[in-house]
Amino acid sequence: MIDRVFCPVKSKWFRLIRFHRKTWEFRSAESPVGRQVLQHRSRPPAFVEFRHGYRGRSLWGRIDKIIEFSDPFQIPKRIMDGGCATPNILQTLFDHRPLVGIHFTLKTDPTTPPEASGVSRMNKANTTLRQKGFG
Repeated sequence: MIDRVFCPVKSKWFRLIRFHRKTWEFRSAESPVGRQVLQHRSRPPAFVEFRHGYRGRSLWGRIDKIIEFSDPFQIPKRIMDGGCATPNILQTLFDHRPLVGIHFTLKTDPTTPPEASGVSRMNKANTTLRQKGFG
């Protein structure tokens, strides 16, 4: 199994992520997503699943960097631009609560989860070889 952070997003944000216009996601440090991300702070990279709502399509990325901010006005402009946000919008959304900035890179094929790679095929092949007495 892989380490995955589940991050549901609205249509607008999903489109921006899909077209590589959004590379930072901001969440409250106290939210379920924020708590999951902070667990991975000491050992990125972890994978993030951006899902269009709770039942829609998914895009997969790798978390490259995690930064905690106590005030949206402390966030550098280049990070804010990568998140397609402004300090005023973030302050309204998070109401002076600490927030987490998540920098991510989409996978080469962002529609397939990381576990769908060759690793599962290798494990299946090794199991077959062991069953036939080769391992």
